[in-house]
Amino acid sequence: TYNHYLGDIIGILAITASCPFFEKAKVLYRQYKGEFEKEIRRQILPDGGDFEGSTCYHGLVGEMFALAALMVENHGEMFTKSYYDRLYRMLVFSSSLAKQGSEEQPQIGDNDSGRVIEILPHPPLDYAWFINMSSMLTERCYRDTYYGDILSFMLGTSDTVKKETGKEKIFFPDFGI
Repeated sequence: TYNHYLGDIIGILAITASCPFFEKAKVLYRQYKGEFEKEIRRQILPDGGDFEGSTCYHGLVGEMFALAALMVENHGEMFTKSYYDRLYRMLVFSSSLAKQGSEEQPQIGDNDSGRVIEILPHPPLDYAWFINMSSMLTERCYRDTYYGDILSFMLGTSDTVKKETGKEKIFFPDFGI
């Protein structure tokens, strides 16, 4: 399975979470919630990088994993602690690679400019949206960026805080950097 499969199942999860009156919606919701639990373990390496070896695919699947968690939480449920731990490692990976003063990632590997949702136009390598969503889901706060302010306004569920990011040397041996 790859990011294409996640794209398929995020759609099914969204429909079944928001339309429980559909026949079999509850059964399919449970099934595809379980698929996200499996896929985060399959697709995200222990160091938090995406197994496809691309920072852009990392951002794309990160958005899908974060949006799935948001949908599940809005449905009154949670994923397992393991899911949130892996999502947090994805956040650390992206935050560590981000250029100082922005959330732009270096391009390593493929880039097909894929996005799940784009509230506002932004540069193709800017993953502030994912970083802020995963921060809210794992740290229960938004990063002090433009997108953090927008998400805080839209969702109203978290404070926006300044995060200091030291640029010490960090290694991601599973990803290979």
